[in-house]
Amino acid sequence: ALFGRWGAFPVSPEPYYKRLRDQFNWRRYYEEDDSRRLAGKLDDETASASKLAVAGKFAEALASLRGVMTVALELAEIADDSFGYIGMSFESAFKDYLALPCEKTGCPPDVFLPDLLELLVFEDHGFTYDNTDGFFASLSCTDGDLCLAYLRERIQALMTLDLDYQAAEALTLIGQVAAEQKRVEMFEALAAEMGSREWERVIRLADAAVRSGQLDLADRVFQAALATGDGEGIGHSDFLAKKHDQLLHGTWNPETR
Repeated sequence: ALFGRWGAFPVSPEPYYKRLRDQFNWRRYYEEDDSRRLAGKLDDETASASKLAVAGKFAEALASLRGVMTVALELAEIADDSFGYIGMSFESAFKDYLALPCEKTGCPPDVFLPDLLELLVFEDHGFTYDNTDGFFASLSCTDGDLCLAYLRERIQALMTLDLDYQAAEALTLIGQVAAEQKRVEMFEALAAEMGSREWERVIRLADAAVRSGQLDLADRVFQAALATGDGEGIGHSDFLAKKHDQLLHGTWNPETR
């Protein structure tokens, strides 16, 4: 996931990655007071990528930002990021990465999207959390189908390898793609598959149904998730039941915090 499908990019991220990576000492552990300086180097490369994009060199900007993201994730393994500087640097590069016009980068969707999805499935520091909201809504129906098919295939492979956490992340992403692409015909079955183990992804589906004017579908989404259970005794089922009750009483609010 760190290096994805770099070989198929129109411009390989590898030289950008190596040049940035050489600026750090990988034989030491960085303390929290070092994190701001480390992040500064990441931000400098992100700024350089922005200049490439302004100059119309979108393929090079894509490669540069992909390198920044990988170095940031590697740094998170050898640095105390209690202040969050490295995470913020990743998020800055990631937002710029998603904002690049893919058609101008020359990177085909069947390369760019699987590379992105693989990174999202395996990224376990929370740096991508909430930072893809709305991205899948911008995709064509064909590209949405590509994402759904790829993630469904990955779930089977991940479960075979006993990577249950990553398989759950892939299922959450399927729900996000389906919600943002308004694939309402998928909602109820997805909610049943998800159960109540993680309430946010179920609420995403229910809210998408409400926004589509299908309150009955939102009701069925909650019923399907709650019937399946798997709340693991940590209040997920209770929280979903509370949100379901809001829906039924006409006080729907998707806010989960």
